[in-house]
Amino acid sequence: MLHPFCCILVILPMKNLLFLLIIAQTQLFAQPEVAFMLNDRGLIPEGLTYNPLEKAFFIGSINKHKILKIFDDGRVVDFASPRQDGLGEVLGLKVDSSNQHLWVCSNEIQDGVAVRSMIHQYSLEDYKLIQKFQLNEKGHLFNDIDVNDIAVLFVDEVRVGDELVVFVDVDVDVIFGVAVFS
Repeated sequence: MLHPFCCILVILPMKNLLFLLIIAQTQLFAQPEVAFMLNDRGLIPEGLTYNPLEKAFFIGSINKHKILKIFDDGRVVDFASPRQDGLGEVLGLKVDSSNQHLWVCSNEIQDGVAVRSMIHQYSLEDYKLIQKFQLNEKGHLFNDIDVNDIAVLFVDEVRVGDELVVFVDVDVDVIFGVAVFS
């Protein structure tokens, strides 16, 4: 059984192929084992998270604007297909295992500038979008995301250098406020 402790992302270019290895260390100082391999040169992976209840990894794609789910047995499926629900370049991912939600940062880029930055909230049970928060201002880029026990999201915004704190009502799963900290 793989454990996400000390995950290492290794990208190896080999003969026109790109192998993505995720090495998960099962115990502290133990010999690591390969958690999964992806053979997709055009993926441009970014963002990795793990759901301990399903024993599944999730990885985002900058280039293909989608999210992959990798099961414990190595099977790979599209959790969200290309551009589904308006997905842009997928960056940060975070599993909220207590609520079985996947939180995703994605951005729509035009001419090298982010024109739309989004936070997507998905159900891990049925793969459906619960809600999406969208900022339609140029120059913002939602990069990393984290969630605490009371479902307050912390979103790192790299282009502006601010951190957004998004407040979520956990009873109805609705984003009801955003604060920006510089």
